[in-house]
Amino acid sequence: MGRYITNPKTLQGTLRVSRVHSNIEDDFIDFELIDEASRLIVCNVKMSIAEYGDLISGSSNVPCEIQLFDTSRVGMQHEHKTEIIPRPKNLSSSDEELRAHVKPWETDGWVASIRDIKNHHLWVGKDGMRVGFDRWVSVEDDIPTSCECDNTHQAVDSVCRYCWSKGRRHWDDPEVE
Repeated sequence: MGRYITNPKTLQGTLRVSRVHSNIEDDFIDFELIDEASRLIVCNVKMSIAEYGDLISGSSNVPCEIQLFDTSRVGMQHEHKTEIIPRPKNLSSSDEELRAHVKPWETDGWVASIRDIKNHHLWVGKDGMRVGFDRWVSVEDDIPTSCECDNTHQAVDSVCRYCWSKGRRHWDDPEVE
């Protein structure tokens, strides 16, 4: 028992398998383990085509390369919203200066996408821009007692925390009781 986690936590997730074609190295098989709630990649496993062949033909202990990502938000609920904010005067500013520009909107754990700020396709009107904000909240936090889905959720094909806790994942999924 010493090699195993003593208090494992069971989460829902997805395993994505891809064959990667490359011009700079031999083709390989790539596995991504994705946590459903946080929508984060937990780990990435890379192996050669030959090693993958050994794996699926029943060989055990197949060598691979494992990349483990920051797990601090795994198991937390991912939330996303979009806000229209004033466009910064100098879009060629450093990431730190752009982060300072959006700081007033980064409240309650929301973090702005710097990539959105640099994307001129998201400009709105003369001086505005549409910026995506993300946050991860503990599943143990109070879940609302009724649906709070609105047009913002519809625009990004997502649902509120209440609907997510009931198993609904996309805007077009059947409503929950």
